[in-house]
Amino acid sequence: MSSGLMMVKGPKLENMMRIETGVSEGYVKTWGVAQAVAEFVQNALDARDQGGHAHIRRNRKGRLIVRDTGAGLSLRHLAIGVSEKGEGARGQFGEGMKLAMLVMCREDRHIVIHSGGMRITPALETGALGVRTLVFYVGKVAERKGTTVYLECTENEAADAIGRFDSLDTGRRVRNRLSKPGGNLYVNGVLCAELEDALYSYHLGGKQAQELANRDRSSVDFNAARRMCAAVLTDGAQPSALLAEVLRGVVEKPSGFEADLFLPWHLDAQIAKQFKRAFRKAFGKYAVATRGDSNDARLNYLGYRPVRLPHNWFSGLGEYLPTEEKVIAQANRRRSPTALNDGQRQSLADVLHFLGRRVRWCNVNVRVTDELVLETGVACEGQRVGKTIWIVARLLDGPKSELVATLLHEYAHFRSECSDCSAGFEAELTRLSGLVSGIDG
Repeated sequence: MSSGLMMVKGPKLENMMRIETGVSEGYVKTWGVAQAVAEFVQNALDARDQGGHAHIRRNRKGRLIVRDTGAGLSLRHLAIGVSEKGEGARGQFGEGMKLAMLVMCREDRHIVIHSGGMRITPALETGALGVRTLVFYVGKVAERKGTTVYLECTENEAADAIGRFDSLDTGRRVRNRLSKPGGNLYVNGVLCAELEDALYSYHLGGKQAQELANRDRSSVDFNAARRMCAAVLTDGAQPSALLAEVLRGVVEKPSGFEADLFLPWHLDAQIAKQFKRAFRKAFGKYAVATRGDSNDARLNYLGYRPVRLPHNWFSGLGEYLPTEEKVIAQANRRRSPTALNDGQRQSLADVLHFLGRRVRWCNVNVRVTDELVLETGVACEGQRVGKTIWIVARLLDGPKSELVATLLHEYAHFRSECSDCSAGFEAELTRLSGLVSGIDG
């Protein structure tokens, strides 16, 4: 019999009911006293959330007393796997309290529970199997509402246990929210994991959140957790100022936790507007979301501030924010012809006359501008828009052969109505090129 039994005062054990569990001393080896105490605190908080009260204090002997005014225990609750907690409760498997008692005995700590008119004293004893297993001794005490746990632990162990919960004094917990300081993941009020480089701590609740962690919360499905944390950010309950802070954070720290969140592919219209406001609040009126820095010079030239978002965020928010593609496309639609000098006008006239004789150039207009950028953000020297071919002015100052090549390329698009690298386009370009030779310069 463990020394834990020798510390028990009260009714003699031989006068109490003995219940064997078959759970060996080596079960949950990774648990310490703080984890065990946390299980008792968790049960008290679950009872509080069902309409009762929870109290945690030390008595004059230095024992920690965890008390609640919930429904209390019956004998059946001493069986592993028996639990009657509702959806959203912190505990769910019907194991925590029993395993916590095992750990307390293994660590030779005093532990006694009063509930439902029963006094429950755990012990570790060697039985017929030849190994020490958990045993309960159950006697009678005056019946009192709820459950009271008397246990032995240090101040640090108690603080560690209590620190695993988001609140002990605010009544029913608030679910699906964010808080500071960052770095913690709470599931139904219980600390389940630390989040590296996280701006916020995330508080998740409900049955789906409960399934994020394994039974002793030693392992967390972080992919699922990222999706649920992203859902908290996109549920419409967060103010624009907070979302602006998050956006600044993911831009400044693209390797942080928030940068890896899986944002939904489609947002409610109102939430989309909220993110658009937050984006402007974070980066200014002329901020433009980008995937990289390839178009930064072009955007700066147009008077915008490029803001590089992590891939997940650009994929989720790109539909609703001003992006590099949208801004450049809009600039292209607003492009205006460039005024040509005499030399440029003569060069263009010579080339068009040449092409008119060689390839029967017709039904297309040529206009000149200072700069061309495709909707994909790629700079180019020529672009066909309907029956108009746009070219950049610098072509008129270079060799005429380059101007001919650019015009032929765009004219082949006009004649074939095919895209680059397609068989139809390549055939037409080859045909037109065969008709052209002898241009000077």
